[in-house]
Amino acid sequence: MTIALFGIYAGTALGAPPLPRPWKSGQHGRVRVDSSVLYEGQPSFSIEFGFPPQTQIGPGLFTAKYSVISAVYQEIKADQYRGRRIRWSGYMRTNDVGSVWNREPPVASRIAASAERSPGAGLFVINDSCEATVLYAMTRDRLIGTNDWTKVEMIFDVPVQSAIITIGFFLSGKGRLWAAGFALEEVTPATEATFDLDLTDEQKYDYTFARHKKRLKQYARSPYAPVLLAK
Repeated sequence: MTIALFGIYAGTALGAPPLPRPWKSGQHGRVRVDSSVLYEGQPSFSIEFGFPPQTQIGPGLFTAKYSVISAVYQEIKADQYRGRRIRWSGYMRTNDVGSVWNREPPVASRIAASAERSPGAGLFVINDSCEATVLYAMTRDRLIGTNDWTKVEMIFDVPVQSAIITIGFFLSGKGRLWAAGFALEEVTPATEATFDLDLTDEQKYDYTFARHKKRLKQYARSPYAPVLLAK
């Protein structure tokens, strides 16, 4: 899984209503704020894919079985989080989440992702520094199938050289996801970090001069603290 797969820098989906700032979305699926599905009285975010089994839309679109991924995310300054251990958490509700290619309804559970089996809904974090852009995404605790509101979380360390933190959530494969009840908070160093994704060259990107200039602009317009509600 890479930043490119999330479509993070692709902008908001064409024809979709804008999300409340500073939230953004990738270009796949139907992404919106859903005021009809509430979590503790607050609207939720919704991502929906409606592909039928064995779908192929044009040549070369599906390069892998589970290449359909959409994300909702926001970027914040890392200033107050540098050198600390942080918990990024939220609540998710899912309906029929599973592989685009799977003809059978998925069984509600949490799965261990692999190259052969990687649909699901979960959280992700990106740490940007002057040295590298590093992506962490949930694998073991992704949600598949149909689930009522379920808490999901990741615990990660923010490097002292970090400039921007991107926090978000994603849906991979078909189905529908609702997400709400987010929190970004410091935890004690004794709290075990949950790096579900082993870093490889695919997930760690050299910080080029061009990317550095772009990040300086993003840093200048990013808030110091996240906006956690879907409104």
